[in-house]
Amino acid sequence: MKPTLFVTYEDLKTLKDNFSIKAVILSLLVVGFLPYVILGRFDGIGSQITHPIAVLLIMMQLLIPYLAMRASYKSISGEIKRNNHRLLLTFPISRFNLLVGKWISRSIATAVAIVIHIAVSVITSNVFYKGMNIQDVVWITIMTILLGSVFCAIGVAVSCITDADSIIPDLLVTIVYAPVVFFWRLIPVIFKFLIEGGGVDNLPEPDYTGFDYLILRLNPLESYSSLVSWGVSSDINILIPSSLRLPDVNAGRIITYSSTPLEPSSVPVYAQEFVTITLSLLIPFLITMYGYWKLKNREL
Repeated sequence: MKPTLFVTYEDLKTLKDNFSIKAVILSLLVVGFLPYVILGRFDGIGSQITHPIAVLLIMMQLLIPYLAMRASYKSISGEIKRNNHRLLLTFPISRFNLLVGKWISRSIATAVAIVIHIAVSVITSNVFYKGMNIQDVVWITIMTILLGSVFCAIGVAVSCITDADSIIPDLLVTIVYAPVVFFWRLIPVIFKFLIEGGGVDNLPEPDYTGFDYLILRLNPLESYSSLVSWGVSSDINILIPSSLRLPDVNAGRIITYSSTPLEPSSVPVYAQEFVTITLSLLIPFLITMYGYWKLKNREL
């Protein structure tokens, strides 16, 4: 068996009895059930959202980055604390194999949790609210699994540079999660404010262009929104961290993800989104490489 696959297999066996992973899956079950029950019982609330797919996307963006990091942020440091890594290192396993194997196993665990959550959401929505398009559900599931793997990589990097018995891993996960999900759109606005000046009454509008636009696009959730918009057939109009207004090549439909649409350009929109995806993966990649560098220099 290849070293990376061996690490993955051994870690998956450990995760089977891991209480924190079971807690993550249980929380996704509960959270997947509640929104559609509420929407189904209160038509006034439900009528504000055009489709239950919108609810599903909001829940995915709020939950998965945090839960993926929580599922992996002690994957290596926890092994070091329990001295389990010494047994692994008696085999011809490099530290790179260890990092990649942990990332794959935690991504698989997160993928299982995502599938369970989405399945519960679909069933509950059909019973209490209204049905979802299966094609949309499948596409969102695939894209959310990829999103989870990105944040699992960040979590594994955190586990490479911290100790399992300290509060630092929890702080780092929170420091990553809060800006990415809730506050990232403020960063370009603040940047414009600092550059352009002016008082509180002269705050710049969030019409992202140039460097502000590049800052906005460093958020991995931007790529998630972009990719979801390519494959979702339902008409949805929700506010999630994206400035996209992408045309549907099949039906000419517009999916609006924000009040700040992508401005017309001579560059094809899908070429722009290729740049978006590359940019948004840059920070997680650099964080992971930094974690690997620290792991290489860490005494095990």
